[in-house]
Amino acid sequence: AEIVGTEENPVVLDGVGLDFAAGAAGSLVHHAWISGADRCIDIADGVHVIVDNVITGCGRYGVVIGGGRPVLENNLIVENGAAGVYVSSNSARPSIRYNTVDRNGNAGLFFNGANGAESLVENNLITRNGGRGWYYGTNVTRGHNNVWGNGDAYANAGTIPESHIASDPLYLEPFFGDRRLLEGSPSLS
Repeated sequence: AEIVGTEENPVVLDGVGLDFAAGAAGSLVHHAWISGADRCIDIADGVHVIVDNVITGCGRYGVVIGGGRPVLENNLIVENGAAGVYVSSNSARPSIRYNTVDRNGNAGLFFNGANGAESLVENNLITRNGGRGWYYGTNVTRGHNNVWGNGDAYANAGTIPESHIASDPLYLEPFFGDRRLLEGSPSLS
């Protein structure tokens, strides 16, 4: 299935989440505004591409990944009740890149275990989440993430690479929802 909008005219799903059940064919979700469901996107397995979306105001989780090799890139995953991204199974091998995961209730990125090195988490802003920025995921391949301003930056996350930073990303209007980066942001280099 394809859910495709444009930057100027995104597909709006308010109060309706996306559930990619086991065995579902690969899907593309591009330029959508998804809010108000308990789990805004729930991926059981498969290769689904979730790119350039706003995922906000979900009751518990912005994105739940139960398995497969989904791709999450360039999404704004913000202000969800429990976690921005919840990887609920060690068998999941997601690619999570270039996302802003900000101001979620308990965690920005929550792995339910070590996960494998085939999981990739890089170049994300994981900021101002109520509990932990990054929880578990000790074996995940990672680099160049900015994990800043969370209740706790990391918990049970293994060795943090030197390429990670913990600096204010300099959002344009951080308390009014404009998370574009100002010139001079440490996250632009």
